[in-house]
Amino acid sequence: MLTGIISDSHDNLPAMKAVLGIFTERGVEQVIHAGDLVSPFTLEPFKEAGLPLTVVLGNNEGERKLITERFSAVGFPVHEEPFSLEMMGKSMVVCHRPQTAEPFIGESDIVVFGHNHQLLIETRHNTLVINPGELGGWLFGKKTAVLLKLPQMETEVLEID
Repeated sequence: MLTGIISDSHDNLPAMKAVLGIFTERGVEQVIHAGDLVSPFTLEPFKEAGLPLTVVLGNNEGERKLITERFSAVGFPVHEEPFSLEMMGKSMVVCHRPQTAEPFIGESDIVVFGHNHQLLIETRHNTLVINPGELGGWLFGKKTAVLLKLPQMETEVLEID
């Protein structure tokens, strides 16, 4: 199963459309957004792509209630952090903030977070830790996402133009 992981898109619709296009081309079966969509209008690229999506809210969501309502209404579940799920027999915890994610390292197979906009893929205490970096590209100027292949636990970094 191929999962696309993104975070910190911060209303950058062109970057969102670009990464979702790549996800579609590559056969991604699930998209996880680790927070900071920011505005409710960011729903449109996800609706157009039609890929299954799970969202964890970040600290910069301007309209948490409206984001939750609009995304949930079209079948894209929205969660507060931390959110736990199982995929292909692997336990995963998705957070926005690194400090929220930290206690799950060593307890889950995979921990995903965002917030600091810094790409990170490493194994700590038998946990694959992933920060896909910033999709928005506003802070460091580099737009990134991560592909996660399960159950193999293989990752690939995507740089978005």
